[in-house]
Amino acid sequence: IGYGNDYRAENCFSYGAVSAAAASGGAITYLAGGTPDQIKMTLVNALANVSGIVCDGAKASCGAKISAGLDAAITGHYLALDNKFYQPHTGILQSDIDETISAIGRMAMEGMRDTDRVILKIMLGE
Repeated sequence: IGYGNDYRAENCFSYGAVSAAAASGGAITYLAGGTPDQIKMTLVNALANVSGIVCDGAKASCGAKISAGLDAAITGHYLALDNKFYQPHTGILQSDIDETISAIGRMAMEGMRDTDRVILKIMLGE
């Protein structure tokens, strides 16, 4: 998702991978002849599915998290082509895709600060 840089999770690869996967789903929908609304539906569907993935520092599982993001993007694509999508204000989803992207960025930056600290303590055995 090439915009929405109000919030960046520079230390969290998972959010970058999830965003890239969702954007890939949007591109697939575009290439399949989807409408602009269906492309937005694809993004919403993918982000609704995997926006809660947490980067826990476990390098071995990073690939699986990327795979989960891509699976969500493809599932979101097929749902969107059938004009199905998650409704706004269910979970983190907002009124439109721009607000949803901003909310996920905010969650990554503000909401994950303490989570990152706790994960690091767990990894260090504290």
